[in-house]
Order: sequence, then C-alpha cells, then structure tokens
Amino acid sequence: MAAEYDLKPAFVKMNAQVTQAIRDRLEWIGVDWISDEDKPEDGKEIRLLDYAAGTGVVSRALGPYVTHTLGVDISPGMVNKFNEHARKAGLDPSRIHAIEGDLCSDPPTVSFTEMPSTNFDIAVVCAGFHHFNDTELATKRLAERLKPGGVLLIMDFLTPSGEDGKVPDEVKHMVKVFGFDEPTMRRLFEGAGLVDFDLWIMPEKVVLEREKDGEMMRREITVFFAKGRKPAA
Repeated sequence: MAAEYDLKPAFVKMNAQVTQAIRDRLEWIGVDWISDEDKPEDGKEIRLLDYAAGTGVVSRALGPYVTHTLGVDISPGMVNKFNEHARKAGLDPSRIHAIEGDLCSDPPTVSFTEMPSTNFDIAVVCAGFHHFNDTELATKRLAERLKPGGVLLIMDFLTPSGEDGKVPDEVKHMVKVFGFDEPTMRRLFEGAGLVDFDLWIMPEKVVLEREKDGEMMRREITVFFAKGRKPAA
C-alpha cells in the first residue's frame, strides 16, 4: 500500500482529521513542546518516536513542535515513503528519518535495539495498535523507550457499540483486534507502568474503505486518543 497510501481519498481525509486533532490537543498530550520562543542555542530537545509510522502522518503533524523524530515501521515500502517525504520537505536526516524495525519481535530487530532505550519525550502509534499481535508487549516496549516523564500516545479505533468484536475473516491477516475500549487501554497503560492515563474520543468519525467482491465498502469508525506518562522517578 505504500506507493498509493497518501493518494487514497479516504486516507487523505482521515490523516487530515488526525493531524488537526493532534494539533488541537497539544496541551492535553502534555509534552513540553518546542515553541517560537525557544532558541536553537538554548539546546532544548524534544524527541519523538513514531512507531508503526507508515508514511509519517504523525511525524508531519508534530514536526513543528519537536527537534528530533525517529520513525519505525516493519514495512520497507513505508519507511522509504517516510524518508522520501522528509527529504522532499528539505528536512535533515539527522533531525528526522525512519528505519525498518519490529519492536514486538523476540528479541526486537537489530536496528531497533541499537536505539537508545530511554531517549524519547513522546512515543506515538497512530492507527497501528489493531494490527499488533501482542498489544501488551508493544505497550511495555514503547514505555521502555520513554525518558522519565515521557508520554505514550495511542490513536486507534473504539470498539463498536453493540458488536461482538469479531474480526472479519478477509482482514484477519492484518487486523488482529477489532477496536479497543477504555478499560482495555487503561489496563495496557497501567500494566506497562504508566500513570496519568486519560482517553479522549474524537467527535468526528473517520471513514474507512475496502474492496469486497468488487464493491467498495465504506464504514464510519470512532477514533480515540489514549495517553499515559512514564513516572518521573
């Protein structure tokens, strides 16, 4: 999907919605972001880990507010697109780049284990959690990458009300969990040792599309943002 991901109308709209939601809630997220008042000579650094980064939607949304961004994805195609976007924007690879890696393999892939383990002010997974085989392990390993006081932010899909949560057979190869609810997210965050858990539901639904039997199926999905903080001590 990497070559066409940024061109699909449904993804274009969803990415715009997510970008606006993130930027509107910077204060709620709770990171000491870079601002216009901060001078380069002051040496302030804010580091972002964009995991399951895709083509870099979150990295572009938060780019003006951080100094360093590392994208990580298991797909080499997505990693290439991420870095292509960054280079076309004239951004220095020392400030933003993506690597291929798997946080949830056992052990994590070499490229990922070479990263500093307690380096990031914020780690974000945007619409990736429902693809993970082991969300508990993923949450713990992301939390390990945060510095004390760092924030984990997860954006994903709310479990549809009144549905049994069964994943359709035709998407089981890529969708492992059919949405999440607040108690589940709280349990995952607290199980990873994170505190100050909060969850916000985006008022505007997003529309997902997939082709089935030659027809384009459209579905409205409710999106949430969940956050937690690594204790400072």
